[in-house]
Amino acid sequence: GDGGQPNSLLVGQDGNLYGTTHAGGGGGGVIFQLVPFGDSWTETIIGSYGEHTQIVSLNHEISGNFYGVDTYDLYQCYDFCNWNTIGTIFMMSTSGGEWQYTTVYDLCWDHGWCDIGDAGFDVFRDVVIDAAGNIYATEGEESFGFGTYYSGSVVRLQDHQHLVNFAGDDFRDLELDVSGKVYGTTGACGGFNGTVWQLTPQR
Repeated sequence: GDGGQPNSLLVGQDGNLYGTTHAGGGGGGVIFQLVPFGDSWTETIIGSYGEHTQIVSLNHEISGNFYGVDTYDLYQCYDFCNWNTIGTIFMMSTSGGEWQYTTVYDLCWDHGWCDIGDAGFDVFRDVVIDAAGNIYATEGEESFGFGTYYSGSVVRLQDHQHLVNFAGDDFRDLELDVSGKVYGTTGACGGFNGTVWQLTPQR
């Protein structure tokens, strides 16, 4: 019930530990909080997810909210039937002492791609939020029932502006410095299959 196979961990603005698991909960993992208590830790589950769902990233905003990347599998039938992987950006915030889950951006439903057979066209991999509240995300591996191929982009979600977009480049991790520069990695470009990059978004 409290998750299994932890796959991410961060120190929150409040000094507590927060993380995600790959398994457990309803079958798709949990978001947990660890609060120091003497020489031990007190665990609280603040989010639990069902089967065919996977949390792949978690970041703590200065306001105390969490933003994260969640993928879910959707069984769809068009010319043929298959599972497609959909990308979602979510926010966890507290209200009355309880954690609330809100979907901020869903590549499937926000664009109606589920209705035309292109669901899974993009899958988010990481997300960061700057001091002005701009949300940046990477889109990486694209999954379809009939195979997987790579594409990559860095996108600002407010206006869904693709700041960098390359076919064949697998953009993944994101970090943000105090000046607003965005840093990240890609595993499918460079002279030897990998690059650490810097991007200065235009305001």
